[in-house]
Amino acid sequence: MRAFATFVLVLLFMRALPGCTGGASAPLSARADLLRVDSAMSVHSAVIEAKEAALRSLRELDRGLGPQAKYNLYDRLYSEYMSYDFDSAAYYAAKKRDVARALGNVRDAAVSSVHKARADLARGNDLELARAVTEAERDTSDRHVMTAYVDFMAAKAEAEGVSADAYRSFLRTAYDSLSVGWLYNECGYLREKGRFREAISLIDTNRERLSADRRGRAISNYIEGRLALALGDTVAAIGNLARSSVDDILTPVRDYSSLYELASLLFATGDIERAHRYINFAAEDHYASKVSSNITAANRLIPAISKAYATLSMQRNHRQNMLLTGIAVLAVLLAGALVWVVSAYRMAAVNAAEKTRLNEHLLEASERMRSLNAALSESNRTKDAYIVQYLSLCSYYIECVERYRNSLRATARNKGVNELMYQLNSATTVDRELKEFYTGFDSTFLKLFPDFVERFNELLVPEKRLERRPGEMLGTELRVFALIRLGITDSEKIAVFLRRSVSTVYNYRVKMRNASRFPRKDFDGMVAEIGMESFSEQLLKSSDDNGVVG
Repeated sequence: MRAFATFVLVLLFMRALPGCTGGASAPLSARADLLRVDSAMSVHSAVIEAKEAALRSLRELDRGLGPQAKYNLYDRLYSEYMSYDFDSAAYYAAKKRDVARALGNVRDAAVSSVHKARADLARGNDLELARAVTEAERDTSDRHVMTAYVDFMAAKAEAEGVSADAYRSFLRTAYDSLSVGWLYNECGYLREKGRFREAISLIDTNRERLSADRRGRAISNYIEGRLALALGDTVAAIGNLARSSVDDILTPVRDYSSLYELASLLFATGDIERAHRYINFAAEDHYASKVSSNITAANRLIPAISKAYATLSMQRNHRQNMLLTGIAVLAVLLAGALVWVVSAYRMAAVNAAEKTRLNEHLLEASERMRSLNAALSESNRTKDAYIVQYLSLCSYYIECVERYRNSLRATARNKGVNELMYQLNSATTVDRELKEFYTGFDSTFLKLFPDFVERFNELLVPEKRLERRPGEMLGTELRVFALIRLGITDSEKIAVFLRRSVSTVYNYRVKMRNASRFPRKDFDGMVAEIGMESFSEQLLKSSDDNGVVG
């Protein structure tokens, strides 16, 4: 009981260590969305490979096409590369502009110049941007070109951090009120006016139109996430930005502000580890897409997140060190409890011989537990299970000693010294305890390794295999190899454990090696590996079924 109480006290101490319960995490309602982001990130490479394969197929169509077909192909390639690789997007915008000029199509050439300006704006190419804007301005007499040009200028104003109100006001009348472009412009207009709830309502009302494809869902969720953040609703902002990030990653695009802003928001809410993963992931794609504004923004944020992540890692290492210290304290206290048990045995001189045997059993059990613990060091849960088994064995033997002492006291008190000496000289009690001990050993071992006998027989030639009926316990011969499976390979130790002579144990081992289907020198090693892949799980299941292991 004292050992168990000590164990409980140490567990309470370890539970009280600072930081044992983990750091900050995302709000519960947003965790499912964040898990979907993690899942999308895990397949990112495959999505990019598929995207690159599709782009290669499109580029190969360029051969032998007429001018108009080339224009349509370059327009398609521009759309595919936009928000994915802005250098390529600018390249194909210029190519379709040149084809449109060759065809004498002024409108398409002007729109292509606007498209090139958009790509140049994203990649921060000021010289090319100024040239493309100048080219686009020349043909704004056409209303279609003018609308595209003003929409670009609104995006340019927002990128430069100045008001786009004048452009938004023009576009409110220029766009068809049923178009998606009008909806996005109206949301931008309402956001600049501080009418955030109206903008969210507009998105929700037109959700189906805005979410016709994955890219549309990404944009609408991103806008709503920024609006929620402007209203101070962090939970809704995280959820919307996470959903937008999933669609961005799976589209795929590489110029996504959603994942970058999500990382920034998670960093602000204390989820350092996830923020660190997201910002580094976003930065890699920002560099691949060559979008200068996002690269600059990420570079500003990465040092702060990396520093916080390094601090978090140091804190985690500190917690682990404290946990190891707690385990060491537990080991010391358990060793102290063991000393107390041994001292208690020695105080009873009248049953000194029996107590010595029990102490030997206890030391053997302790050695076996240490061996098993070393074999299961890769699993903390398995270590916990062995501690429970160890305590169970200690408690069992203490109870046996206590019962035996009480029996001897009763005999001495009621039947005299002669009867007491008779009981001390009798081996009946010890034999019974040994039988129960072996039965318990067999039961525990077969719960941990239910297919041990079958797997052991697979190592033998068919005519030498051992038979065991269903429900039957192990015999002495199988116990020898059960102990070898548990890491006890010394024949003398096996002989002591099984109360057999060393020569008997040696003969069993030689007999089985001679019956092996494999080289004799490898036989013990192959026995030791039986059930290795599922040992920890079986041990834990045994613990759950019985309350303790063994």
